[in-house]
Amino acid sequence: MCILLWTTQHPDYRLILIDNRDEFLARPATPARWHNLGNEAVGEAILCGCDTLAGGTWFGVTRAGSFAALTNFTEPASVRAATNSTHSRGELVSRFLHTYATRAPTEADLVTFLDEAGHEKSAFNGFNLVIGTAARDAALLGYLTNRGKDPYSGTVLASDTQAVVHGLSNSTLATPWPKIGDAQALIRDVLQRATSVEALIDGLFGVLDTSRGPIGEPDEMRSTIRVEPVRLPSNADGTQFAAPGADVGGEARRGWYGTRTATVLLVPRSATHPAVLVERDVYALHAEGGTSEVPPTHLDFSDARVRAAHERRYTWTL
Repeated sequence: MCILLWTTQHPDYRLILIDNRDEFLARPATPARWHNLGNEAVGEAILCGCDTLAGGTWFGVTRAGSFAALTNFTEPASVRAATNSTHSRGELVSRFLHTYATRAPTEADLVTFLDEAGHEKSAFNGFNLVIGTAARDAALLGYLTNRGKDPYSGTVLASDTQAVVHGLSNSTLATPWPKIGDAQALIRDVLQRATSVEALIDGLFGVLDTSRGPIGEPDEMRSTIRVEPVRLPSNADGTQFAAPGADVGGEARRGWYGTRTATVLLVPRSATHPAVLVERDVYALHAEGGTSEVPPTHLDFSDARVRAAHERRYTWTL
């Protein structure tokens, strides 16, 4: 489960985008940093975290203002087994970031990428993919899914003419989960009240940190922006879902799953102001690891020591 929200009509920002990544907390990953994402030809032009287990990334942006983000569909084991995919969905994000690491895509470029990815979308488990550029006067975004018959899939989204907040979770763009409506209302309030960059960043992280409380049933994740850690059937080290048909061995093979990281991206309209990306860890596992019975700690960013250890901040000029 994940959530991704954005707006392109703020008077001071071409793009405001926020993201929660929900995943097994023990799944190996590297924090956001500048690097080449495995392609030396582009130099250190890509800012993203990396999933070191499957490869690729869930969200990234480039020095040129190109960006891509992905949410998945958490599907029954029987559906995952039927797809039998050996491809990481994060490959789609990485491919776009590699292609447009050093230049901004045109609208025609977005259409071409969506068409090409659309031809191979059945090779992946369920996903939503958002690609775009914030390097132009008006940000451009495209969308693709391989689940359902979403009318927006495979298209460059129409430019907004008023202040609209868009959102995606683990259903299609046209069929939002309840958490999307909650987040949209909270973001609109933050945008109206924030009077500085820092107030805006903290307010947006406040939106991403909104929780309805402990998860009793998996379907309750549809209604909470921040997913509090819940123990789900996993492999032995709690880094991914148990294989279809596997005997998970009771409580001993359940890993902690919840909101792993939260990210805020701001791209200003003024060329004299830098773009800002801030990434925060949301929970910290205890020393016993991902399958421990000890609940993870929810990190408090009012503590300067927590900020120093668990927040990454990057600024750059497009």
